[in-house]
Amino acid sequence: SPYERSEHTHLWSESLVWRLASLKDAIIDHALQADYDALWLLDTDLIVSPILLQRLCACNQPVVSEVFWTRWTPNAPPLPNIWYRDFYTLARIERGEKITPEEQDNRVGYFTQVIAKVPGIYRVHGLGACTLLQREALEVGARFSEIGGLSFWGEDRHFCLRAEALGIPLFADTTLPPFHLYRPHLLSRLPSYQTLVKQALEPSALNARVIQLC
Repeated sequence: SPYERSEHTHLWSESLVWRLASLKDAIIDHALQADYDALWLLDTDLIVSPILLQRLCACNQPVVSEVFWTRWTPNAPPLPNIWYRDFYTLARIERGEKITPEEQDNRVGYFTQVIAKVPGIYRVHGLGACTLLQREALEVGARFSEIGGLSFWGEDRHFCLRAEALGIPLFADTTLPPFHLYRPHLLSRLPSYQTLVKQALEPSALNARVIQLC
């Protein structure tokens, strides 16, 4: 089925999602058979720093994603490719806790501000699109295939929940943000991103400048 995308958003059908999952799982199988040390899965609409792979390896975690920022709809605030729990929950809400919409917005703001302004490695429960998987994670069963009985959409959700169930912790690094070419008009901003990367800015400054480009 066709993959529809425009200046507004991207539309993924169920068949496309699970086709992508099967391709990723086939790549994992090949990595295991070829005795790879690690596997880096990188979405094709991401532009990254030339030293990002070295940074992800240096994180020394079984699964780690580099955080980048996207306006999922044109007028929405930039949000990260990681989440705290469930489908895409960015607020820390304990099981059974009831909070107001205003408090939820405050907690989402806190989550995003911290990862944008305090560079480092964070324990998360959802990630995707720019992920390094060490062999240890592949060997114990990290996969993207659908988990039966789970209604969450997207192969990354099934990957993350399976990893958690297998005891594979998930981490996010916030020091070298990629530039997400989510819409055609963002191509004009690519030279600005490349200039920022060459300047070797301090991570919090780099994050702030890249978020402005989104």
